[in-house]
Amino acid sequence: MIVVPHGVDRSPSLQRVPCRVASAGDGTPPLELELIAAKPASGGGERTPLLFLHGAFAGAWVWAEHFLPFFAAAGYPAYALSLRGHAGSDGIDQLVRYGVDDFVADVGAALSVIGAPTVLVGHSMGGLIAQRCLGALDLSGLVLLASVPPEGLFTINIRLALSSPHLWTEMALAAVLHPNFADPQTMRRAMLSDTIPLQRLQDYFARMQNEATCATLEAQFPCVWRSAASLRVPTLVVGASRDRLIPRDAVVRTAWFHGSELREIADMAHAMMLEPHWQEAADLLLDWLGRKAF
Repeated sequence: MIVVPHGVDRSPSLQRVPCRVASAGDGTPPLELELIAAKPASGGGERTPLLFLHGAFAGAWVWAEHFLPFFAAAGYPAYALSLRGHAGSDGIDQLVRYGVDDFVADVGAALSVIGAPTVLVGHSMGGLIAQRCLGALDLSGLVLLASVPPEGLFTINIRLALSSPHLWTEMALAAVLHPNFADPQTMRRAMLSDTIPLQRLQDYFARMQNEATCATLEAQFPCVWRSAASLRVPTLVVGASRDRLIPRDAVVRTAWFHGSELREIADMAHAMMLEPHWQEAADLLLDWLGRKAF
């Protein structure tokens, strides 16, 4: 059974799709991954599937409330993956040692299950994973929402530590220990708008979790090897004007690196798929998909 946050519109309905990935090669059984799907109501004329990747501290649930039903209603088979050790996927006991390549393997397993050319949509840390898939997996398109830039987070973190030391400290506590060790109001200002209803805010933060230490360390430094333009993968890069974690200049550099279209959404915070006006981001993506004939 799929459990989604408070207030979810369950039409189209969500379902869990069986998905397995090989473990680290140490003889342990394959890992069961949580892959949630929302399928279009009509059986014919389906468009290119979409696979959504979550950011740090989260899981597939961040896409379940709004984006999966929205895109399924628009005719796109929409999938969201919980990377190993996250949400409903196996591997939480080994989360500390997982790196970016482990998560790329998870994406490969999900794409094999989908079994069709797919547009990969990554948010924040999920955007880094999506970029790392370039050249390693066959992608039809790529969308990066408030994504970690190709050069990593090191310079961004230095700037944040100097300009907003309290916010940097709280984010460091969340990354090293657990989001519960951080100040909830600071985390809210980092990721979401002040207008989000209190009940939903409580639901979201109750579901946040530890993050993979190895992957978090890798994300500090350059670890994107291929440009989408060099592979002729159509790409959209989207930033949020009120994002305190991924500044606009980092979004611009990401778009430049991939030779992609760049869009910015006004009055939007970092976790745009959970924002009260989330549909602005969804509509922007839907427009791009239509113009690219996916």
